[in-house]
Amino acid sequence: MKKFFLILVISYSLFSGVNLLATSEDNYWIEATANTRVVKVGEPFRLNLTAGARNGWVYLPGKGAVLKGCHMLNYEEKDVSKRHEGFLARQGIYNLAAFSAESEIIFSLPVHFRWAEGNSLTAKSLPLRIEIKHLKIPSGLALINPRPPHAAKNRYIIFIIVFLLLFSWLSIKIMQILKARHLQKNAPPHMRAFQRLDRLQQIQNHKKISGSEIYVHLSRILRQYLADKYEFPAKEISRLGIIRELEKKDIQEEVLKKVTDFLAQADLVKFAKAMVKKTQIEKSQKQVHEIIQITSIKLEEKMEEKK
Repeated sequence: MKKFFLILVISYSLFSGVNLLATSEDNYWIEATANTRVVKVGEPFRLNLTAGARNGWVYLPGKGAVLKGCHMLNYEEKDVSKRHEGFLARQGIYNLAAFSAESEIIFSLPVHFRWAEGNSLTAKSLPLRIEIKHLKIPSGLALINPRPPHAAKNRYIIFIIVFLLLFSWLSIKIMQILKARHLQKNAPPHMRAFQRLDRLQQIQNHKKISGSEIYVHLSRILRQYLADKYEFPAKEISRLGIIRELEKKDIQEEVLKKVTDFLAQADLVKFAKAMVKKTQIEKSQKQVHEIIQITSIKLEEKMEEKK
């Protein structure tokens, strides 16, 4: 029994000795430094936290460090074991900006150490004091969380993003307009004529225009349609010239009569300044629509017969 207790005492002594050896101050160290001891509010400065362990591992607080009175701009960590022979050493670099209302900031950061024997230890760096110089603030104003340095860069990034979005939206709209014009240019004559009639109707709905202006538009639409469909200069020749050209084509008498009646009424309103009622305008619009519709149907039937 005495031998058993003796073995326990020896084992405990050896284990305690290993713990004391591993966690002794000769086997780890912590150092905190700054590139300045005096800093203005909002001015950037750098804080270095370096720690090493002999035959062990070092765990710095990293981005999770509590840095009261400072704004962390960025953090970088690297292995610096080559600079400290016999130690595994790591260095954390904090780029900070001060915004504390106090006259100084005191840094004391924790570092965790662990050794292969299973021992671990958490220790803090010696206090590092940084003096804060405050701006002169007019009476009645307060400095609360001033903007960190280089915040203007964020505005430029936002401006660039907004500009690119607007440029993309404008490019899409231009492409849509060009595509619509291309489709309209390649559309059949009767489709282009119907589109022009629709636009004229929209103008009448949103704007008050005179009867003579309406007849000018209707005459222009019909003449353009006849020029595109039957390939003769309907826009440059007189009413009688149009009738003669249409008589040479395979045109129904019904269509010729409608074209003759409309062009005669249009010339009467445009040149003789004849008064025209709303019912007569609606009748003339219907005539133009029927002329285009009937001739377009005949054209489609001929194309189907050729197939």
